[in-house]
This record gives sequence, structure tokens and C-alpha cells, in this order.
Amino acid sequence: MRMELISSLVEYYARNNRFPEAEALLQSKIKRCEDVYGKNSAVVMSFSEDLAILLENAGDMDRSEDMFRHVLTVRRLALGPEHEDTLRSMSNLAVLLERTGRGEEALKLYEKCQAGRTKVFGPTHAKTLESTIGLAVCLSDVERTTEAETVLTGVLAELEAQNYHTDHEWFLICLDKLGELAKVHEDISRAEASEG
Repeated sequence: MRMELISSLVEYYARNNRFPEAEALLQSKIKRCEDVYGKNSAVVMSFSEDLAILLENAGDMDRSEDMFRHVLTVRRLALGPEHEDTLRSMSNLAVLLERTGRGEEALKLYEKCQAGRTKVFGPTHAKTLESTIGLAVCLSDVERTTEAETVLTGVLAELEAQNYHTDHEWFLICLDKLGELAKVHEDISRAEASEG
């Protein structure tokens, strides 16, 4: 079966929550690519990351984490710690860790990813902004809201310095996240007042 057709079928099965069929096709695709390109080739790592995402979406967090960690390790060794593929793998693993309640561990990866993308792309590149906002959300999730606010206000200041318009998507996302943090502060203040 042609690779393009397999990709389309994997996508179809995943969209329709037919994860076992999607996984089987993706596993066969990975095996064929390993035979042709080598076990740790870029194409195999790309499909392996697709499999990790599929497993995460199917709720198989343990296997997904193992796959994300494997891909990150291979990419870090083969491409270096600041290559975009390595940074994307780091970000994907951070998201999974955060989703599974391991915010402190996720936070370390978000910080590395954000620092790497800032160095490679600059502070206002879309990938850097995505990492920075992910970092702020994770900070908030581990109840470090003041640090989260500092990160988000820093992004706003950088966007303003780069003459981004206030209705730009990233500007609005930052304002939305700051609004969520303000609500958290308000809820905490109310709870403390009712206890006192």
C-alpha cells in the first residue's frame, strides 16, 4: 500500500476513534521505513512521533510517553538539543506530562524548549510564543501564578516592542491567559476571605 494512502487511512481512523486500526497501519509504516531508511532515521522518528500522538489521543499515556521519550532521545543525539525537531519533541513530551499531572517535570521541559526556541528563532516567532505561553500555563498549573503573569506580560511587552498590533492573535492569547490568571487570583482572594 502506498505511503500516502496509509497516511490518509491513519488520519481517517484516528478522526473516527478507530485507534487500533490507525495504530496497526502506523506500526506497519514505521516498520517499512525502518527497513528502508534505518531504525533511527528522520522519517522513522517523524512517524514514531505521530504514533506517540495517536497513543496519547487514544488515552494510552504510558506507551505515548515511552515513544515521546524515545524520539526525543534519538533526536537530541542525532540533531542536537536546539534543532527544531528536537524542540518539538520536547514540547510534545511536556504537554503529555502536564496532561498526566506531572507539572513540575513538564515545567523543566517547557523551560528548556522555550529557551531553545528563543535562541534559535527569536522571542516573537510563532513557535517561541507557543512555547512561552505553554510555559506560562504550566507555571499557573503548578500554582506559580505570579511567575506565569511575569512571563505573559513579558511576551506582551516584546510584541509591543516589535510593533505587533493589539488585535494580533498572540496578543489576544496573552491577554486571555492573563484574564484567566486574574480570575484565579480573584477566586483565591474570595476563598481566603470566606475562611477568615
